[in-house]
Amino acid sequence: MRRASVEQTPLGRTGTVEGIAPLVVFLVSDESSFVTGVEIPVYGRYSTHGGAKAVSDALRDPGPAA
Repeated sequence: MRRASVEQTPLGRTGTVEGIAPLVVFLVSDESSFVTGVEIPVYGRYSTHGGAKAVSDALRDPGPAA
């Protein structure tokens, strides 16, 4: 299930601490003082392509030769 989930991500990989830490550092810094009341998705999945990756992959895949 994990492999199938990773294959559906636009980045083709899972997130890492190193990938998310810069956002956390920004959010706890004074530089983010104007950022309020917002959700910032950092899950690298469907938010970047609206879940359409599986559809586009299916349309491109010709399937088995007839």
